[in-house]
Amino acid sequence: MRYAILGCLFAVLALTGCTMPSQFVWTADSQGFYYSDTLGGNLVYYDATSMARRVVLHNAEHLTQVPGVRPDGKRIALIRAVSHPAEDTAEVIVVDAEGKEVGRSNILSWASENSGLEKPKVREAAAFWSPRGAHILFWFNGGKKGAEKRFGIHDVEKGKARPLAEDVVPMSILRFLGISPVSDDGRGFLANKESEGEEGRFYFVDWTGKPLLLEPTDEGGRFLQDLFTSMQGSGEETSPRDNLVLPIRHGKWENGIARLVLGGGVLSFDTRAGKIDYHRDPKLAKEREKLLEEKVQLWIPLGKGKYAVRNYQQAEKTPVYVELAEPATGKVTRLGEVVNELTSLSPDRSRAAVAYEKDDQVWMSLIDEEQGIVDKQRLR
Repeated sequence: MRYAILGCLFAVLALTGCTMPSQFVWTADSQGFYYSDTLGGNLVYYDATSMARRVVLHNAEHLTQVPGVRPDGKRIALIRAVSHPAEDTAEVIVVDAEGKEVGRSNILSWASENSGLEKPKVREAAAFWSPRGAHILFWFNGGKKGAEKRFGIHDVEKGKARPLAEDVVPMSILRFLGISPVSDDGRGFLANKESEGEEGRFYFVDWTGKPLLLEPTDEGGRFLQDLFTSMQGSGEETSPRDNLVLPIRHGKWENGIARLVLGGGVLSFDTRAGKIDYHRDPKLAKEREKLLEEKVQLWIPLGKGKYAVRNYQQAEKTPVYVELAEPATGKVTRLGEVVNELTSLSPDRSRAAVAYEKDDQVWMSLIDEEQGIVDKQRLR
């Protein structure tokens, strides 16, 4: 049985205002994060303690919307991806925390028909560093009109990059849930295949490119089938209550298992046992009813639960707002309209960086688990 869950999740994320983000990427120690500025040209570091921003790299030769940050924060991977009239090219550029280039890969090439391009066009890209720092997984949108996804792997020690098989698609969508497609044990990454007969299957792919098929358990299969059915609908407008992934919460890797907290339970991808399972959680299910009643589509509680970030939409085709909620008191503070940048939770869940639009300007607020909003800075 095939499950088109990725398409379903993309549809839901589009509703919450999440598209191609310029994501805040936290360092493993939760002390700060990197991001690309308005046009993706400058690499910026934000120190969450001093609340100061520092441009690490000016006018960079890339549009890396999701910088790859090594766990120790001392190396950042950027992708220079360019569409030419007859091909797409990409190379991995590694810089240190001061912006000094310390490594560069070979240039990869994909044949492509980019009709209408009068000059080379730099494409948006994303990079994910493995926990041990040995590999970098990257992707970008190339091809005609930037609609074709290109994926590659960079071996840091050998300094050599190679493209992935065309039908292997890393689950980069996991970044919407705050986690990388690369497993926490560094063995490989989650992916699906787009070749005929493989639609909707999930794999765990190691760094040699060898795939392991992940088989759904009975509960996992039922959830995926129910999700697929609910998203297909009958062509009529469906209620958010019918969408089993709402409200979207967060994800987490633990010992090779990716756990996605969606709707009223947890969908897990066990890359060691080769299984996909779903566990309905009564507490989450009860909370889900309350959140959907309040028209909440995204719910991200900070560590101690005093504060939570949520996305709210009154009705379909109306603006989606990002808000700060205090569950104990019921107080809600509206920050502004959701923009492409995501709410990004620090690894220790003590802080969250939130981007939003207000009065035709884009802002970032830093939220602390104890104090609420502790900083606000204009991004553009």
